Amino acid sequence: MLEPRRLRLLIAFAENGTVRGVADAQRLSPSSVSQQLSLLEREVGAALLERHGRGLVLTPPGRVLVRRSREILELMDLARAEVTEGVDEPVGTVRLAAFSSALNRIVIPALRRLEKRWPRLRIEISELDPHESRPALHAGMLDLAVIADLTPAGDTSGSASGLLLNDPVVVVSAKDHPFMEHREQELRALASARWASNRPGTYLSDLLESAAARADFVPDVIGRFTSDDLLIDAVLERGVVALLPALAVPDDVPVALTRLPELPERSISLLSSRSSRSRAATRAVVDAIQERCEAISSVDIRDRR
Repeated sequence: MLEPRRLRLLIAFAENGTVRGVADAQRLSPSSVSQQLSLLEREVGAALLERHGRGLVLTPPGRVLVRRSREILELMDLARAEVTEGVDEPVGTVRLAAFSSALNRIVIPALRRLEKRWPRLRIEISELDPHESRPALHAGMLDLAVIADLTPAGDTSGSASGLLLNDPVVVVSAKDHPFMEHREQELRALASARWASNRPGTYLSDLLESAAARADFVPDVIGRFTSDDLLIDAVLERGVVALLPALAVPDDVPVALTRLPELPERSISLLSSRSSRSRAATRAVVDAIQERCEAISSVDIRDRR
């Protein structure tokens, strides 16, 4: 008997290319992933992976099993959907992933009431960045994924996509920062400011560098953080300014948010696997998330002074 989770891990390996990549995306240890893939090899009685240089690649039987596993898992999902098709009440498990600020502001508030209303609905939530959740969705590890892009959504093959809302990137500053009194609400007015940002190579760090270059200055970055909360703390305690998506800044934090013409919006979308979107349980989760986003949009993400 082939274990579906092991088949999903094999597909994830085909998507990621490394055991480490699968482990990071699934929040598992590399040794656990290796052990599960070894057990799968025993189940099928064939080597699925082989050494190639310093890494591993799929063997011909491994590539065959990846292809067949996609078909098997899709049939399982379709069977589950057909069995529950006549059931009005959302039942069963929905696997959902989202990035941090979407979890805080969209997903968790949306699902809180949903789970109280439908006690037989089980929603498994994972915190994954978009570059992690897309492969997980394609590998059949997820039913839904909330993603964000500064450009139109990337590869969505094997999934259905729906735009939830547009989230502007804003300047975050203390309310008494000199910038707030500046007549020119343009990025170049912050040429002499001290900045906090994300780690080099992240999209916000790259955005700051490129936007500042177009405004003809080099930002003086005195703090680098992976946590949005720490970045906001630096704004409050050290007088720096920062770029963040507006959704990442809680409403009760006493900072100023300023939209500038040079800064883009990110598109927040909901991806669903085609095999799961007809299920009543999946539709209920999608409806709850869309309703929550409509409430956020109706407030309008505008300047906060």
